Amino acid sequence: MWLERQAEGTDKLTNKCINICITYKTKKTMDKQKDKPLYVAFSTQKGGAGKTTLTVLVASYLHYVKGYNVAVIDSDFPQYSIHDMRKRDIDRISKDDYYNV
Repeated sequence: MWLERQAEGTDKLTNKCINICITYKTKKTMDKQKDKPLYVAFSTQKGGAGKTTLTVLVASYLHYVKGYNVAVIDSDFPQYSIHDMRKRDIDRISKDDYYNV
């Protein structure tokens, strides 16, 4: 795996090279493909590994901070964790008097 090979040659306490390399490669790839869609998938068979949380955080960062149009497809049948998470957030906001106009 690319990350494992990169980690072998870095300071194992900080992993600075991994963060810098990933950021550079991501920016370089996204700058090249401004008009083309970029597909990203987070997957593992292990439950509770943080796939949903990572997906929401990356999608939010790319949309709200970087200004990209982002679509998230949750294919975690039958849980649909992202849908439930968004529904819970919307319900919480709609019931809070602070957000009412």
